[in-house]
Amino acid sequence: MPRSFLADAGTRKKVSSKFNFPPILDMHPRISTDGPDSSNAENSLLYDLSCILIHKGNFADRGHYVANIRNDSNGEWWQFDDELVSSLGFHPFGDTMAKSSKEEADDTSIKCMQGVESHETTCGIETGVIRTADSDTHGKSLNQFEESLTSADAYMLIYSMRVPHAATTNSRTNETFLFPNELRCIVETQNKALLEKCQEYKKNLENMIAARTRRKDEIKMILSLMSVDSQVHQYFWIASSWLRIWADELDPPPIDNSELLCEHGKLHPSSVTLMKRISKRAWDSLFSQYGGGPELSAEDYCIECIMENAKNVASVSSFKSERARIKLMLDNGGVSPVDEKFYFVSKTWLQNWLRRKAAEAPTEVDASPTAAITCPHKGLLPDKFPGAKRQVVPGEAWEYFVQVAQQVHQGEGEGCMGFLVATSTCSICEAELIESTSQQQDLKATKIAEREKHEALFSGGSIPLTLGEAYCLVPSAWLHQWRSYLAETGKKTQKSEEPVWLESSIQELICEKHQGLLFRPPKLMKNRRGELIQANPNDDVFTIILEETWNDLCERWNVNLAQSIQGFVVELAKQECISTGSQEAEKDESGPDDSSIPVLMTKPEACHVCIEERESAELIRRLQYVDEEIFVDVVEGNEPPKALLEPIESQRRVSKRARRGPTSNKRISLKVSGTTTVYQLKLLIWEASSIVKENQRLHICRTELTDEMASLSDLNILPGAHLWVMDTGVHQNRDIAEELYAQATDTTTSEGGFGGTFLSGNLPGLAGVMADNMNVG
Repeated sequence: MPRSFLADAGTRKKVSSKFNFPPILDMHPRISTDGPDSSNAENSLLYDLSCILIHKGNFADRGHYVANIRNDSNGEWWQFDDELVSSLGFHPFGDTMAKSSKEEADDTSIKCMQGVESHETTCGIETGVIRTADSDTHGKSLNQFEESLTSADAYMLIYSMRVPHAATTNSRTNETFLFPNELRCIVETQNKALLEKCQEYKKNLENMIAARTRRKDEIKMILSLMSVDSQVHQYFWIASSWLRIWADELDPPPIDNSELLCEHGKLHPSSVTLMKRISKRAWDSLFSQYGGGPELSAEDYCIECIMENAKNVASVSSFKSERARIKLMLDNGGVSPVDEKFYFVSKTWLQNWLRRKAAEAPTEVDASPTAAITCPHKGLLPDKFPGAKRQVVPGEAWEYFVQVAQQVHQGEGEGCMGFLVATSTCSICEAELIESTSQQQDLKATKIAEREKHEALFSGGSIPLTLGEAYCLVPSAWLHQWRSYLAETGKKTQKSEEPVWLESSIQELICEKHQGLLFRPPKLMKNRRGELIQANPNDDVFTIILEETWNDLCERWNVNLAQSIQGFVVELAKQECISTGSQEAEKDESGPDDSSIPVLMTKPEACHVCIEERESAELIRRLQYVDEEIFVDVVEGNEPPKALLEPIESQRRVSKRARRGPTSNKRISLKVSGTTTVYQLKLLIWEASSIVKENQRLHICRTELTDEMASLSDLNILPGAHLWVMDTGVHQNRDIAEELYAQATDTTTSEGGFGGTFLSGNLPGLAGVMADNMNVG
């Protein structure tokens, strides 16, 4: 049987080439008809195409299936695409295909008239001139196209054995169906119930249609009566919302005009947009049928509400004009020829009042002109208090401000205390201000003196260290707070927070169980001048300071001198450093074994047990990352740059040039997780750089990643890591889709719909069986 899929060694691929297959399959050349039933075998060897299973897609293991099925009763073809069923006419692939097929059939018939017989071998089946169907049913659909059908997506073909028309008719005539009595009663009962429901549904539908017709006639009649001439005829008001409900629903509720009424039970002036005017005849018709109310005629408007609205309009107009006059006066310098008194108001409040536009009524903002300059003792705040700046305004403007404030506060003068220009400031607040200013100046002087005394420590630089000398270690976090505290010397000096207790900061870094340091001592390095200094003072947990500086800090911040962490710079042999687990020995692996390394020894010593537990837990936490970024440099040439061979410390600041990588190489960024394997990482590199997986030599620093099943977490590769890869060029380039396809099909799971058949594509010896079937005959 023609198929669109072939099975080879371990993989399945879809054959995209087209193949031909006949609409009528004649098995006479393949099967012998000699025997006692040879007379009946003549017709039994003809098979009509009845179903085509079509696969849409480019891959063998996924896609979409569509079935084209022929109706045996009339020969019409139908396509079943999930829940979508559509007619194809009398051609297996639709009537549009039938036209093109007919043109090809005409060419074939011409060749046959000239004595040329066409033979084709398709999928191991040899077909000659196609025979037509004997019956009318088959002839209508199949005689239109005697040529072979062509398709590249046909997955399975189903042929039905041809049965003579007479035999079919006789078999159907002689068939008798004997229903059990119990089953017949159940069917009759259900048929009766269904018939009753159908009759009830039909009756309800007729009643609903009749009701809708009556409603339409009623609406047309009422609408024709609604128009009215207000100068001649009497009219009534009705709510627009109820009219919409009346026009939309079959059973409208009673008339509801309550939303149009004011508190006096009359028509509110603002309801003019919510109501419609209708004639008396229309109102009488609606009221007699639906009831409700209240009835609102042309004389039912509320005089009181109209007068109140008029007063409000006049008030808004008066408020706007008076406000504009006061604003013009203040814009001109605040000079009024009739004023002899001037008052203080808040400068900030006045600026906001002048910026405000389109004000139609006084608000809470207008009611507090002096709230910001009034002290808790109901006096005038000194001008140097924060937010107590004031502005002088003429008496006429002040009276206007008081009047507006009283309107907002209903007669109370809250937030509107008057202060003449000659008013003295509050003596109590003045004394508090002087005392606060004095404390602020003293604190500022103290900060400046402490900052100058420890200028080197405040600037954050490293001090030069000497072998054999004793030093002290201070928590770097506390030093950051101390520097921020000393840097605040402006107006906010008193509000700046002092650093936390130095003694408690030190205790947090000491192990309670072993009384050792919870973090490793700082690393040491030599600067350009050859001086021994702390390598990363800004990033280390501890900062190395002089003992003299430590004594000053203890005196200033009330710390017990005995709580200090002492440090001594000594030189140790490399082997001794390795035995003690010093980081300097790990960093200087390239030096000779008998060389000495300067290290910082502390008292109390570092607690290696707690440090290793903490670092292990931290490493495990950092390795559990998802969708983070790493960098891969594609190295061109035989040797990578030296920058890629050295580890990049994550805590050290890297310049932009270093982050971009060497200019001669291509750097790509990839989103990975801790569970990403080296194999998956190589596929990502393949997709980004077109380097075939087999040609990739992937490294991190000097270590080559050869175990493709290892994950990035197994290799301790953290987010932000820098890897590099070289292209060996040994293997031929190929498309990554082939690798992804092979990976997806590298399973033993067969297609569920064809389990246990040759169509599953993974049975033992399937390729050989298929080859044998294709070569039959």
